[in-house]
Amino acid sequence: MWWCMLALAGAPEVAFGDDGMLHGSIVIDAPVEKVAAVLDEAERIAKWSPDVLSMVPEGEASGGCQDFAVKTKGLFRPIGYVVRRCRVELTYTDRLVRSDDFTQVTADWVLVDQGESTLIRYVGIVALKMPVPAVMLRNAQSSSMLNTLTQIRD
Repeated sequence: MWWCMLALAGAPEVAFGDDGMLHGSIVIDAPVEKVAAVLDEAERIAKWSPDVLSMVPEGEASGGCQDFAVKTKGLFRPIGYVVRRCRVELTYTDRLVRSDDFTQVTADWVLVDQGESTLIRYVGIVALKMPVPAVMLRNAQSSSMLNTLTQIRD
């Protein structure tokens, strides 16, 4: 569980673990309620990823969950998926519902209340059906997560 120690106050940290998952963390100088309010705006967070073209709610929210149709740049053409985002207390989970292009989209965001600050822990993975060099996909995921954590902080 080395990734639990990554975040230094204000500095986002992102790395792939031995489990193949992308782990990210950051300490935000804000109470957990304010950080949760930012994570509640999934469409806003999606705009911070340079690869996401759009993220649109699909259907009605139910039981703390909302489906989103996501379109990303892709290598040669836009590609997409539908993901279900659920919030349970201070944990957000994103799971793939369907896609012609992706085999896996998983993201877990956990907020840890630290009084006047909040630790964000992220673990996720994206896998494509089409052959893409692993280093290219990992670099894109790392860059996107660093940008997202920085935007949340700012």
